[in-house]
Amino acid sequence: DPKKLVRNIHQTWQHDTATTVTLSWTTELVPLTKTGALDLAAYTPRVLFAPEAKAAKGELDLLQNGATADGIGQVYEADNGANPVSWAVELTNLAPDTTYVARVGTWQGLNQSNLTIIKSDLSPPIRFRTAPVKGTSSKFKVVMAGDSRGGMTDIKQNAERFAKIDALAWFFNGDMQPLGTQTEWNAWFDAMSPILRGRPLMPVQGNHEIVAANYYGQFWLPVMPGLAADYAEHAWSIDIGQVHFVGLDSN
Repeated sequence: DPKKLVRNIHQTWQHDTATTVTLSWTTELVPLTKTGALDLAAYTPRVLFAPEAKAAKGELDLLQNGATADGIGQVYEADNGANPVSWAVELTNLAPDTTYVARVGTWQGLNQSNLTIIKSDLSPPIRFRTAPVKGTSSKFKVVMAGDSRGGMTDIKQNAERFAKIDALAWFFNGDMQPLGTQTEWNAWFDAMSPILRGRPLMPVQGNHEIVAANYYGQFWLPVMPGLAADYAEHAWSIDIGQVHFVGLDSN
C-alpha cells in the first residue's frame, strides 16, 4: 500500500540514552476514527528489533531472536496540503553501549512457526547503538553539524562517507532547511538516510525552519519540564556518559 510506505526514518532520544531510543518515520496514511483520533487498529506503528549479535545472519535471526514494540502517532498539517502521520516507537530496557538491528513500520501478525511476517509494510533493516551509562567514562564520538539550508546535492554526494564516521550520534544546530516545507524535509531525509538509518540525530530548530509545524511534527524530542506546552521541545537536554548536552532554540 503506497499510503503505508515508510518514509523519513530517523532516530532520537527522549529519555535515558543508554537504555532507550525512539525510532520515527512518516506515512501518507491518515487512519482516523469517527471522533478524529488516530485509528491504531488500521495502522499500528511497530518495531521488530534485536541486538546485532543475535541478528547477524539476517531476517530469520531477527524474527527468531528479536522482540517487538508498538508506538504512537500524530497527524500534523504539512504545508503542501497533506496530513501525514509521524509515527514513533520508543524502545526501552535496552542494553547500554550495544548495537541493535531493527525494522520499522506495521504488520498484522508474526508467524513464529515458520518465521514469517503477515501483511507487513516494513522498512529495510536499520541500526542504532545505545549510549554508555550516565556517569561512566567510556569514550565516544559525536558529530556536530548545522546550517545545511537544504544542500541535498552535496549531502547525497557525501552521506555514505559521512555514515562511516564512527560516531554514536549526530547533533544538528538548526537551519537544516531553507524554509522547512514538507517537500524540503522529504528530500533532506532521503539525502541523509545513510546517516539517519544508523544513529540518532538530535536537532534544534533554527530560524530557517520557518514552517515549524513540519519540524515539531516529525521530530520526537525530550520534553523539558516546566516549559509551556508550546515550548516544551524548544529546549532539551540529554546525558551520554559523563557529558551533559543541551539543545536550545535561541529564536
